[in-house]
Amino acid sequence: MSFDPFQNFIQRAAGRYGIAVEMEASLVCQKFRSIVPEFFSHIEGAEDHIKPAFFKKGVLVIETNGPGFSQEVIMRKDQIIDEMNSKLGSEMVKNLRAQLRRSESGFFS
Repeated sequence: MSFDPFQNFIQRAAGRYGIAVEMEASLVCQKFRSIVPEFFSHIEGAEDHIKPAFFKKGVLVIETNGPGFSQEVIMRKDQIIDEMNSKLGSEMVKNLRAQLRRSESGFFS
């Protein structure tokens, strides 16, 4: 008797219950979090300033704490997309956008 890897079961179940898109978005965001220290090693605490907001229809949206951080993301856009797709094993990320994170007062923190 042969067994399927657990990952195959999860993927089939996600498709069956209609949550495959959400699982894909979660995976993309998790992979982005894992590359932030590498890509932004010159920024102390980059993980606190540059975070994934969401992934939808091939577009990864990144939230930052200020325009300088957004510019850092945009300057490395093509490299980030290439690294993300390499880690994901397919061309899932087609584009990347950066936006300012807003605090409750309406200003970025």
